Amino acid sequence: MLLTNKNSKSFFLFSVLFITVFICVVIVAILPDFYIDDFAIFYGINNNPNMFYSNPLNHFYLSLRPVSYLILKLNYFLWGTNSIGMKLNAIFIHLLLIIIYFRILILVSQFFNITVDYKLVGFFTLIFSINPESSMWIFLINNQTELLSTFFYALAFYTVLKYLVDDSSHLIYLILYLIFYGISVYTKQQPLHLPLLIIFLLTIYKKRIVTWRYKNALLFSCFGMLVAITVSYLNM
Repeated sequence: MLLTNKNSKSFFLFSVLFITVFICVVIVAILPDFYIDDFAIFYGINNNPNMFYSNPLNHFYLSLRPVSYLILKLNYFLWGTNSIGMKLNAIFIHLLLIIIYFRILILVSQFFNITVDYKLVGFFTLIFSINPESSMWIFLINNQTELLSTFFYALAFYTVLKYLVDDSSHLIYLILYLIFYGISVYTKQQPLHLPLLIIFLLTIYKKRIVTWRYKNALLFSCFGMLVAITVSYLNM
């Protein structure tokens, strides 16, 4: 049976969140301490007088990841050497990411004119939520850079999709798209491809999009490509 009402959507989303919270709490209970690279990165943050590491050959080179550095620094400022507090921060951001991911799947189905079965959306969201890679950024604090990058990437993807799918959305969504994208690539460089992906979708599915929305999204994505080129050049 196809479930298309708001109550069904909320039920499956909250079910996924409940399961995720339970699993995350178990992970933190079993693995509450600092592990592997956590020690080295927080030692560097605590002892480095400069804002960023200055050696690009350093394994923890953060001068091109200012958001990562600032968030890790904030973690240290708030929690000191309390690893459980830092992991609770990660769980909170992870739950927000799950909500965004759930909504992205719904927007994607609307973009491609696919009828939504919320059970299936909930299932794929749950798989994303509890897969081993997601578990890594809960118990490895230095992997929170991956979490933050994915979180802001998801926000950027959500806002541009919202602009393209929802006729009532305004230009602010494209502005947020660029802001979240910029934060994402200055957290970690993996999301650099997002504007190219949006341009590809705009090109392939041009006929489904209102002309002026298409042009606005294309223009903002071109600005995003400039950001990607700049960051890539600085990483050379």
